[in-house]
Amino acid sequence: MEVRTKSFQLVEPGSEESRFVVDPSGFLFVELARSDREFSAPFSQLDFEQDLAGHTRVRCVTADPKLNWQLTMQDEDAGYLLSLIGNVEEQLESLLQPA
Repeated sequence: MEVRTKSFQLVEPGSEESRFVVDPSGFLFVELARSDREFSAPFSQLDFEQDLAGHTRVRCVTADPKLNWQLTMQDEDAGYLLSLIGNVEEQLESLLQPA
């Protein structure tokens, strides 16, 4: 399995291009280029919520509010990101299946 990397333009005010890394270990890593900020979350803690303006909020929801984060993307980009995550999850499942 390989790490999947894709850059997306965020929707937030002062938005910047961000690098999303879908890791086969079951984690999403996000690097905000201009601000040198990074976010990460296991797939199980991610939530995707669409609004009526054609945007999707990608959120990490944990028991510790200090670790929560959210970013807003175009729906099309969020759909592509979800498909990358889905592909990695399918590959993980197939590896864990008994032979």
